[in-house]
Amino acid sequence: MQIALKIIAGMVLILVGIFGIVYWRGDVWTLIKGVLGPTVALIGLLFFGLGLSELKN
Repeated sequence: MQIALKIIAGMVLILVGIFGIVYWRGDVWTLIKGVLGPTVALIGLLFFGLGLSELKN
């Protein structure tokens, strides 16, 4: 159950990160999305990878 949650959480975070990079416009958000978007996507990839590696074992 925890493995599935990690994979799902990872996918959601990746989507949120991509959404943040692509769709946010505006001066205040430009700086934030420039940092947060890729960071959230990377955290998502990390969770996704952890979930998949646990699935293999």
